[in-house]
Amino acid sequence: MNLACSILPDQSFLVARQAHHIYETAKMIKAGLEPLDGPCTILSKELHQQFTKELAAKTAGITQVGDLWRAYKTVYAARPEWLKAIAHYFGE
Repeated sequence: MNLACSILPDQSFLVARQAHHIYETAKMIKAGLEPLDGPCTILSKELHQQFTKELAAKTAGITQVGDLWRAYKTVYAARPEWLKAIAHYFGE
């Protein structure tokens, strides 16, 4: 019996955690960017859902990059490090 296959590192810290793509994957693809290069952060499931819902509401129907950047700045106003991580995608 191979016991090594049944021994795993503790992953309890990942329970109810999700990766949040700071610059949404679908928006990166639409802009012709590689989403795998985009920054992400680990959030609680609840916080991830909150940001996703707010971004969906604030970015719906936006077609201009400048308008999209303004929407991100509104949603992420309390997270300047996230804005810094994606600013170069918007020419800043």
